Parts: sequence; structure tokens; C-alpha cells
Amino acid sequence: KEDVFWKNFNKVKPCILGALLDAVVAGLANKDKVSLTNLPRMADFAHWVVACEPALPWKSGEFMKSYRANRKEAVQAAIENDEVSSAVMRFAEQYGEWKGTATELLDKLCFIVGEKASNQKGWPKNGSILVKRLKRAANFLRANGVDIEFDIKSMSKRYIRITNIGEREDGDHAENGDEPWKLWI
Repeated sequence: KEDVFWKNFNKVKPCILGALLDAVVAGLANKDKVSLTNLPRMADFAHWVVACEPALPWKSGEFMKSYRANRKEAVQAAIENDEVSSAVMRFAEQYGEWKGTATELLDKLCFIVGEKASNQKGWPKNGSILVKRLKRAANFLRANGVDIEFDIKSMSKRYIRITNIGEREDGDHAENGDEPWKLWI
């Protein structure tokens, strides 16, 4: 019940404020000592939480470990929920590196997913729609080891290059040092 919640919250409110202020003090003391390499998205946020980490209720390095795992899971879900991205992943695994036009790529992807899937409403019907979909998915694909280059011009045609660069580590880790907030798993 709401009245019970607020009664309990008001009892612990000073402890919550104290814990937040302890984290801010630790963050201010450590912010210039933290050195993250391969900064993640929201780099300032990650840097600040790592600086606050000694006052937070988890082990040193746990925040970045969880942050990387959550991002990886989100990227994987985005790819799995997009039939074009999933097909490109399979294509890159099969071919390694490939260069051709968007229309040629669409034909190859249609072959990979099969006629039933390629006739679905959400499947791209031409090369320009495919390119738009690929541009939206490029960062997710790159995070999973597939690099896509667009607009490679040769003999008055525009080509796309797909390269399987292998799954890469998210890389959101700090350099090792004596400080506990720099020790990463």
C-alpha cells in the first residue's frame, strides 16, 4: 500500500541521501584518476559511475562488466529482431568478405532467408530500401563483427562491401593500475 511505502521510505530517506552523497564524494575524489580506454556510448556517465564505484555496493569493475553485458545483450536482441540484420550476419559468416551492388546483395540475402521470408511485408523490395535498413543496423552489425562500407564507387556503380571482422570485445575497460577502480575483468 502507498501509505506503508511512504512511511518506510521516510524512515530510510536519510540513509539513502547519505549513500548518494558518499558516492558523489568518491566520484569527485576519483574522477581525475579514472582512465577508461575504448570508451562506451555515454562515456561521461560510465566514467562518473566508475569514479563513484568505491562507495557503491558492488565490487570494483562490476559496473563496467554489467554495462558491457547489457549493451551486448541489447545489440544481440536488435539483430535477432531484425530479419535483414540476421540475414547479413549469416551472409558474412558464409562469405567472409563480399563486394557488390545493393541489388546483388538483396538477391543473395533473399536466397539465404528463403522465398517465404523475402516475400514478407517488412522485407526490403529493392536495393535502395536495403541500403537504408543496412545503414540503420550498421553499428549493431559492427559490434557483432560485421563491417559494412557504403558508396564505394567503381565504373559508375555504387558498391557495398561486407566484411566479417570477427566478433569484437566491447572494449569498455580501464587500463590496469594501482587504484581499485582501474582493475577490470
